[in-house]
Formats: sequence, C-alpha cells, structure tokens
Amino acid sequence: MSFHTFVTFTVIILSADALLVKQTAQEHVCFPCDCLNVTADCSNRNITKVPVLRSNITQIILSQNTLTTVTRNIFEKVKTLDITTIKLGYCKVMHISNDSFLDFQRLKHLNMSGNWKLPFMELSQALVNINVTHLNLDDAGIGNKLDVVFIPFKHVNMLSLRGNMIENLHATLFSNGFPSLNILDLTNNSLQTFPALNQIEKLNLAKNKIESTGLRFCVNGSVPKNRLVELDLSWNFLSDISVFNSEGHCLSKLQTLILNNNYHIIQIPDNVFSRLPRINKILFRYVSGRIDIDPLAFNASTLLELRLTTSEQLILRPKHVNMFKQCPNLHTLHFTNVVFKNISDNLTDMFSHLVKMKDFKIKRGIIWDISFLSTMENLTILELFDNYIKGWNPEIFMTKPLKKIILSENQIAVFDQNSFPQHIWDNLEYFSATSNPFECTCKLLWFKDWLNDNRNKLSKNYPELYICLYPHEWKEKTVVQYEPDQYECQPAVSALLVIGIGLGCLAGVLLLIAFIVYKGRYHIKHRMLLVRSLQPYDRLPDGEEFVYDAFVAHHVDNRVWVINHLLPFLEKQRKLRLCLDERDFLPGNFIADNIVNNMKVSRKVILVFSEDFADSEWCLFEATTAYNRILAEGASSVVIIMLEDIRHRPVDNTIRNLLHAVAYIEWGSERSDRPVFFRKLLDALQ
Repeated sequence: MSFHTFVTFTVIILSADALLVKQTAQEHVCFPCDCLNVTADCSNRNITKVPVLRSNITQIILSQNTLTTVTRNIFEKVKTLDITTIKLGYCKVMHISNDSFLDFQRLKHLNMSGNWKLPFMELSQALVNINVTHLNLDDAGIGNKLDVVFIPFKHVNMLSLRGNMIENLHATLFSNGFPSLNILDLTNNSLQTFPALNQIEKLNLAKNKIESTGLRFCVNGSVPKNRLVELDLSWNFLSDISVFNSEGHCLSKLQTLILNNNYHIIQIPDNVFSRLPRINKILFRYVSGRIDIDPLAFNASTLLELRLTTSEQLILRPKHVNMFKQCPNLHTLHFTNVVFKNISDNLTDMFSHLVKMKDFKIKRGIIWDISFLSTMENLTILELFDNYIKGWNPEIFMTKPLKKIILSENQIAVFDQNSFPQHIWDNLEYFSATSNPFECTCKLLWFKDWLNDNRNKLSKNYPELYICLYPHEWKEKTVVQYEPDQYECQPAVSALLVIGIGLGCLAGVLLLIAFIVYKGRYHIKHRMLLVRSLQPYDRLPDGEEFVYDAFVAHHVDNRVWVINHLLPFLEKQRKLRLCLDERDFLPGNFIADNIVNNMKVSRKVILVFSEDFADSEWCLFEATTAYNRILAEGASSVVIIMLEDIRHRPVDNTIRNLLHAVAYIEWGSERSDRPVFFRKLLDALQ
C-alpha cells in the first residue's frame, strides 16, 4: 500500500467516526424528549426540568408531567432558545413564580389547560412583562374564578376557556382584564344567556345552555358598539331564531353565523337574516328534518355560503322554488338530506339565479336530472353524492372550470371520454365515482385506463368501491380487474357484428319467404342435393386457385362467437378469406346449392360443433358434404372446432364418423386456454 493510499484511507475512517460522534451527540441533546423540526415533545416523561434541546427548537410540550410549582429554574437549560410556544397542560400546576417565563420575551402561545388548581393571580403576574397573545385555559376548573382581581393580560388577543363550567360572564371582566382580546372560545360551559362582549370579533358559544329567550343583541333597545364578526351558537337549546330579524341590526358587522345541532329550531322564517347587513355565511348542520323553511327564509343579498344538513329527510315543496331568488351572490351551497323529488321539474327555475356558484353539493337529494347546472358557469366543485343520476348531456359542462367532482352512489353505468369535456378530464384535481353500478364492457375501457393513470386524483376507496354490476361474468369484480378478450373490443369486430346481425336478419327473412312460397319444393330440392353430396367430391382443376381459404359451417345461434372470436383472428389478424353464409352466399340461390358450391371453392372446411349444430338439419347437410370431401381428399381438408362438448350425447352417424376421422380442436372456457386454441387452429389451416 502506498503512503498516499494509506493517508486517504485514514482520513475517511476519521471522518466517519466524527460524523457518528456528532450524530450521537445530537440525538442525546433532546433526551428524554423527542425533537422533530422545531418542536420538542417532552410530554409524559416524568421530568421536573426541561433538558438540553437543539438550538432550533421554538416549541416545548411539557403536558402530563407533574410540575406543581412552575419556576424559572425549570427552563434553565433552554433559556437561551427563542421559544415561542410552551404547553403545560395537565401538569397539576398549583403555583407559578413571577419570573417563570422571564427568559422568553418572544413567547406568544401559552397552554395551561387541565390544571384545576391553577393560581389565576400568579399567572397574571408571571405574564405581566411577557407579550403572550394566545392563552389556553381549557378544562381548568375556572368556574367563577375570573371574578377575582388580577393584573390585566394586556397582549392576549385569543383566549380559550372551553369546559370550565362557567355560568356567568361580566363584560367589564374582559374589557378591563383582557383589553386586546378579540377571539374568545367558551365552548362546553354552562352559559344560559348571550354575554354582551362588544370587543369580541370571534365568539364561540357552542355546547352551552342558551335558549332563545337568552339571546339579546341590543342593549335597552339601543345599538351597541358591537364588533362581532363570527358567532357560533351550535349545540344549544335554541328554538326560535326570529331575534336575528328583530335585533339583527345590532349585529352590524356579523359575517358568519353557525347554528349547527340546534334540534329544537322548528322554523326558519321569511327574511330572518335580512337585517344582518354583512352576513355572508350561514351554517345549519344537523338540524331537525321537521324544520319548516319559509319561501324567503334565506333572503339576504350579501349571503355567499349556505350549508344545511338535516338529521332526517327534509322534503322541499313547490313553495321553495324561489328560495334563492334573493341570493344572487351565493357561491357555496351544501344541502344534505334535503329532498327535491316534489319539485324535480322546477330545479332549473330554482337554481337559475345562482350564476356565481362555485361549490355546489346535494347529498341524498333524490335528483336524477342535472340539466339545471347549465347556468352555473363558475362551478369548480360539484358533489352529487347518493342520488339517482344515470347520465347527462355533456354540453352542460362545456365551459365550467371544474376541479373536483364527486358522483358516488348514483346509477351511472358508464363513464367515457365524452362524459365531460376534455379540459375537465385534464384539469381535475379530485374525482370520485365509487359505488355506481358499472357496466364492465368495452364501453368502460377508456374509463378504466383513465382511473389507472390518475390514481393520485382518486379517493382512497379506489379500486375497492369501483365494482362491476354486469354482465354476469364480471359481477362483483372491480373495474380494474375487468380484462376483455384481446379481440373483443376491436372496432372492426363491432362493425362485423352489426353486419353479421343485419345479414342474419336478411337471411332469416329470405328463409321465411322461401319456406312459405316453396314449402313443398324446398324439401324435395334439399333431399336431391343431399343425395348429390354423397357422390364423389370433385376437386378444382389443377392450376385454379381457391376462392376461399376456409368454409365456416356453424349454427345460427353460434354466429356471435364466430364474429367475436373466429373472424377477427383469421381474417383481421391472419388475412385469411373465410366463407360465411350470411355474408358470402348468393341471394336467390337455394341454400343447399350455396353450401355445395362454396364448399367446393374453399381450401378447407371448418365445422363448428355445438348442441344446436347437432340438432340442425341444414348443419347435418353441411357435415355430410364435408365428410364426403374427407373421403375424396383426406382428413386434413376438414377442421373441427368443438365449441360445446357433444361427444357423449346422441348424434347423427355422420357427425359420429367425423369425430372418429378428424382430431378436433376444443374451445376453452378460460381465457388462458385461448392462445393454445388459436395456435392449433392456425396449424390445422396450413
């Protein structure tokens, strides 16, 4: 080993050791906490002090440690860090020293939830020189402790007091104690009346005990200086909401009103929100299905978003057709369990005013015709979950900038490239059509490929909830499992199928006419030709080419199999010329003449054996003529395909002799058997 190589090798080893030591040291820095990005999770670690943490840590979670006395010493090892968030939830805090947070002048978020013996006065003193803006005192057993005298929290603008059994609040408590407060969360308390807190902009009063009689927004009939922008009154005991009309002018800045889960509301009166001059969002989720909605209940020209969900079906009636006439600016509408079946013929009139609609949802609405969407030119989100939709005119989506479509649980059998304009297929960001009764045929192949190529745009239920309903052989299989035969979905096959059916119908008509007109002569001629077929078979003179590579003898009920499987392989793939009765027989000639003459000018004869073939008189005539050819030219001149096994049933002697003379090729029911079948068939025709 050269000196240069030795030095290089030594440097590599020392660098690796240094990297390992550095990595181990960094992992040891946070122990026993878990450090991820800028957060140190020290919760439930049974620690009494914060350990040394990485220099980039700004958030410390100390919840569920026993820290009965919070002092500055607890944070001694991290006092140089730029901490902005501290969580001391459920730490059994009983005392807080005045200098506890003195080293964290950039502290903004403090969570003291779950400390039932929290010393409120000591907390206010500890924060007197700290600019905390978000204070969480949830589940702290506060009750009426806020009535005590404390030093104002001058910088707190967001206060959470969830689950504290608070029964009464005094306006002066917040105006003096929290002069900068504008967001207040009082969820899950015991309030019975609406607190007059004029400084608050966002107020959450969900899960209290407020009744309609406790709602008063005006003070002695005068208009207060109310700054309220968002009000949440969910899960209360409201029954009459007419106060929003009578005193709505005292909520002059209110934009968002949330009334979810108030099961006792029995009516939404006409114009009830019309006196809220800035209202733009109303939520009525999970209210009673027995609620009575007046025709002009949502008369508010400023309304932008409306969401209504009932616990059971709410059936709309003709009086509701003009429900949105005074809502020209509405851009988000979500209805769940709101049923439109009684006004299905009036939906276009009902929604014609919503020309600015962007987010439209009707879930379980019993609708089937969606032509009313044509006026919503700005639609970007469409959710029509669990309805009775089967199809639509694609032109209604021609100019819409749709990004999200949900059509799950409808009656849609097929999606194809024309279901939506190409720009929608290309620009979709989310798509769901689960639990529809899909028809797994060639018509669904494009959609199957689209789903596979756009998995990132689909719900997590793909492919499990994309199930074939029919045809029978694909029932209960997923769309992704649908694999048609390689020849089944070729366009040429479809065209030939149409031609074959048309010619078959023509042949049937001609046969019927021949039967009626030449009823007596038909049987005589047939018998004469049958005798003729027993005569020695005449080959074509040397040097003359055959007109057909093979004459195909099959029963009319097996025509679809011939067109779907035999014809595509031999003619389209292998370029052979076949003679088929429905296509190549000369019209006007007797059928027996056509059989004998065309078989004579065919290089091979293919007999497609089936139950119906064995029972058909004309098929027996073809079999007899083919057997006569075997006697003249040998067994290689005839190819037998066993489409259905007839070996163990009573058959004509001619068919029995053919089975003994010629090795047949058996059609398999499994797709995996078909390549072998076509290879044997091609070999037999060489």
